Amino acid sequence: MGDSLQRLRAAPQDIRAEAGYQLELVQAGETPSDFRPMPAVGSGVMEIWLHGATEYRVFYVARFEEAVYVLHCFVKKTRATREAEIELGRRRYRSALEMRKTKGRRQRMKSIQRGGMTKSSGNVFTDLGFSDAEARNLRMRSQMMTALREFIEKERLTQAQAAKRLKVTQPRISDLTRGKITRFSLDTLVNMLTDAGLDVDFQIKASRRRVA
Repeated sequence: MGDSLQRLRAAPQDIRAEAGYQLELVQAGETPSDFRPMPAVGSGVMEIWLHGATEYRVFYVARFEEAVYVLHCFVKKTRATREAEIELGRRRYRSALEMRKTKGRRQRMKSIQRGGMTKSSGNVFTDLGFSDAEARNLRMRSQMMTALREFIEKERLTQAQAAKRLKVTQPRISDLTRGKITRFSLDTLVNMLTDAGLDVDFQIKASRRRVA
């Protein structure tokens, strides 16, 4: 909503990549790695915490069936969230509620787009300004990291146990659970999945884009 996408696109690369991973988790019905409820903004609104040289925060709401609404993105400069950021999130939340009153999914989506919202392309990493090749690479890494996260949760492993099982250091498991996607290569993730006893399989097919 509003300038949220532009603000995220202007963030450092590591923040953009981590934001993409966290928002993909939300799209899949999972919880982000580091977040908190923000009832002061609106019912069901959550805040994702993105950690880097500069701290970023993202307000979103995922309780509606048609979409995940990213309400606001901002640099966190003070311990307490500024009232101006909360108020902007509130206004956009009320705006989303108002537009949702439009009947019918198709008409509702048209109303949403007219209301200053940008619809996702289907790949959040592309939306955040990565090239096609980078976005595909990041999406594969995101899917692998999510599978490893689910494996650790299903097996109820501590970080120390997971590190031993996956043949990596404990700080690497910490990076994984915190969504530090830029710290993992495809090779590393394939090896970790293999050590977890999970098969990795990719399909290669012709792109729909015409090659000049």
